[in-house]
Amino acid sequence: IDMISRVLIRATLAMATTVMLGLCDGASSTLTLRVRLPNGQTKRITATPNDNIGAVQKRAGLNGRSTPVFLDAKCETAIAEDASVESLKLESGAMLFCAAATSTKTVDGPTTESPKQSDVFAARSRKTAQQSASTFEGLSAERAGLTATRQKDPNCTQVSLDSGMSQQLAAYLASPERGGGGDDEKKKKPRRVALLFGTSKPKAGGLAGSGPSKQLKGGLLKGAEGYETTVEALWEPPQPGATFEAYDSVSLERAIKGCPALTVAKGLGLSLVGWAFSHPPRDHFLSAKDILLTASLRRSVEKTEGKAAAAALVVVAVRDATMGPAAGTNANADSTKASAKKKSPPPSGTSGAVGGASSQEGVTFEAYQISNQAYAWALDGTMKGFPPLQSSPPPKGGDGHAAAVGDIADAEATTVTMSRVVVAEGKEVNRVDGALFAVPVPIVTHGGGPLATRFPPANRPERRASTRLLSRAVFGEESSRSGGGEASPAPAQVLKNLCDFHLLLFLHKRLPADVLSPLLDLVRRQGALALTAPPLELPLYFVTVLEQLCGIGGSES
Repeated sequence: IDMISRVLIRATLAMATTVMLGLCDGASSTLTLRVRLPNGQTKRITATPNDNIGAVQKRAGLNGRSTPVFLDAKCETAIAEDASVESLKLESGAMLFCAAATSTKTVDGPTTESPKQSDVFAARSRKTAQQSASTFEGLSAERAGLTATRQKDPNCTQVSLDSGMSQQLAAYLASPERGGGGDDEKKKKPRRVALLFGTSKPKAGGLAGSGPSKQLKGGLLKGAEGYETTVEALWEPPQPGATFEAYDSVSLERAIKGCPALTVAKGLGLSLVGWAFSHPPRDHFLSAKDILLTASLRRSVEKTEGKAAAAALVVVAVRDATMGPAAGTNANADSTKASAKKKSPPPSGTSGAVGGASSQEGVTFEAYQISNQAYAWALDGTMKGFPPLQSSPPPKGGDGHAAAVGDIADAEATTVTMSRVVVAEGKEVNRVDGALFAVPVPIVTHGGGPLATRFPPANRPERRASTRLLSRAVFGEESSRSGGGEASPAPAQVLKNLCDFHLLLFLHKRLPADVLSPLLDLVRRQGALALTAPPLELPLYFVTVLEQLCGIGGSES
């Protein structure tokens, strides 16, 4: 019995050892691999060392050619389909990666994703759409890109306004004809907007050979220290939608897409360098609406003139103390500032109140730019409300003018609403103070510019231009009364009298293009040579055309 028991025990141990060895051999020949699918899910499959990657892809439900697999999460180098598991030295539990599935968006429709993304992972990714990075380095870079920073130096180092132009605008804004600042809504002065025309030149600093290929981020040229902008003329578009609470931004954006002022300015060698708006006394620099509208105009200039011209775009805020304080401002504090400026006005050629805007009229000029970050955030949709106007046709007002939705309600909003959470002043917020995006620009005045400001500006209902005023401006008072003849000035003096932006704008509607274009070129050359050479002679043909237009020397026009 003992012998039989020993034999049975030895047989049992032998069988158990054989089974264990078999199991171990099977375990060593079978691996468990994990595959990260394009939709973010992880799938476990079994493979042997002799299996190739193509077999692994099939077991994972992937199409080998269209959906390659990678050894690293960055998905930089795809694994060949004929590579074996053993040659890749993959062990049980190894992870293989697939590139994330891409999604497309239609203009008006919702996000269109692959069918496999309708799972928990896709739902979680949609909830955190503002955070797209999946690594620590990516999160750090994304946070840095969503941190609002104040721009230290403006792209435009200085803006100079023509003194005659600024004086004329200040006198008009302070004119009693426009109304007062009382409580009567009908008598309150409406705000005004204008396009600014002039030149922007890079500041000296090694600009030889600079061109579009040498532009840096923000539009600055390589080697440039900024731009110096000179404003020679301004033009106010028709503004039927302007009120005391808000300016007419619709007319301004419509004008920049094409208007007679752009044609005349181009003929004179001038370009669009910025825009201006008037406002009552207030406690902030630029409102959210001012920032968004500036970004919209900068985008338009970039499309037509290039990044360099767009980077130099300025906005001039004209503070009109005669309008009374804006809603929600500290009237006492602002009146104290105004009285201080009146007692000791800053000299011409400094920032603040320019010499042309006399402090006696209560009108001062301040220049700003929006930061390059604000412009970039407006373009990529981080800022809400860009462009300021709705894409759908806005409702029309009683005068048939298309009014911008929410213009009056948001005219003095000091914070810009964001479409996602950003970091401002160390806090995660979705509304950022507009002061972080406003960059002050030194402002000065200059005299002796190429253009005069004698003729009445367009679109001011208080004083309208006429052919009689044109005759007086071009040929003089005596010539208009006598009907021409010996009283007519010399052609050189007539050309000098034509150097007026608003006078030329008046002629734009009354002269054909083949007559106006060479006339503008003569005025441009006259303005460029005014300080260095004798005046040019105006051909007799143009003198005759102007006399006929003004009704001099013949029948009334």
